[in-house]
Amino acid sequence: MVSRQKQKMGIFATILALAGCQGAYNSHTGAPQPVLDQRVAQETPLKMETIPQGGIIMKRTYDPSWEMPKRDVDVIREQLSKLQGEFIQLHTGQEQKMLSKFQEVEQRVAQMRREEMRKAAQDAELMALVKSKFDTIDKNISFLKASEAQQISEKDALLAVLDDKFVAVEDRLEQLNKKDDFQNKAHQQEIRMALEELSKIKAEKDVLIRALDKKFNEVENFTEVLSEGLKSVEYEQDVQNRLAVARKQAMEEAREMRLLEELEMRKSLEQDRREQLSLVMQQAEREKLAGERANIERAKRQAELEFKIASLKKAIVMKKFSI
Repeated sequence: MVSRQKQKMGIFATILALAGCQGAYNSHTGAPQPVLDQRVAQETPLKMETIPQGGIIMKRTYDPSWEMPKRDVDVIREQLSKLQGEFIQLHTGQEQKMLSKFQEVEQRVAQMRREEMRKAAQDAELMALVKSKFDTIDKNISFLKASEAQQISEKDALLAVLDDKFVAVEDRLEQLNKKDDFQNKAHQQEIRMALEELSKIKAEKDVLIRALDKKFNEVENFTEVLSEGLKSVEYEQDVQNRLAVARKQAMEEAREMRLLEELEMRKSLEQDRREQLSLVMQQAEREKLAGERANIERAKRQAELEFKIASLKKAIVMKKFSI
């Protein structure tokens, strides 16, 4: 009688131990993992089911909270890809706007040069009457060259300031893009401030372009005054050739400077894109490594549970033999 009661107590203890370890299935099948937290075990009660042999097994209900981390990771990846697309679209739009502005400025300069050549051709017949002011003309030509060189240096300085401001704004946007939580109100406020700064820079650029147009108009007026003073020049062919060579050199230098600036701008944009792609790849690699570590931890816990179950079974068998 006592041995039968001991046998029943051993069977009941075995059932309770197996019920506590129930749920340790193979992780490759997508089955629920074992619940080691007592609070989670209390929130998801056990269910009893009978089997044809007359025994009772305990099963734990499937908890979908195991899939939540994966969904969160997918949402974060989708947000990162969306923000990356917006960032690339913003940089592409800025590049297109800058190229269109440079093309407009180049067209204006070319139109002004053509107008100057047309006026010089119209005034060529009047330049053949004067011989006595060659020294004065040379001084005026040297002054014109110095004025054009000064205007080119001023334009280069203004464009360098604009480039520095654009680089600062792009660095600001890159720092904002590297942050983890893009839905934070503080980040949104910083993005709005950066966009406002971009609009201010564009307004300053328009003001500088208008100032350059004013400078070119002043140069055109000066050339008109000079052409009126050159009516008394005898050696008009030599003077015209010198002016043409100087203008051609200035136009070539300005074109070369614009090409160099465009190349530097494209190079910096390409470097920024490559850095952004490398950051995205590093983030994906870190997420992959985190998933692999989680799988290893699950496999480790499953092996520990299987070892405990085997130990319990061995203890039960030993008790039966002892009985």
